[in-house]
Amino acid sequence: MKSFKREKEPARQDKIAKHVASHIVKAQYRLADYLNSRAKQLSEKILLMSLILFCVAFGGYCLYLILIPIL
Repeated sequence: MKSFKREKEPARQDKIAKHVASHIVKAQYRLADYLNSRAKQLSEKILLMSLILFCVAFGGYCLYLILIPIL
């Protein structure tokens, strides 16, 4: 019966998906290692100011997006 036969196509797609995912993960690790090495060169004061600036900027943007429909 044709309805009980297993198709081989999903196994091939899974293999390709795993291959692509492994390349993406490797690229993410390389980027993370690079950024960590760059961040180690910065002082704690600069890192803290960068974090505060990031939070204020994106917090303000989120507040803007929330208030636009209301106003």
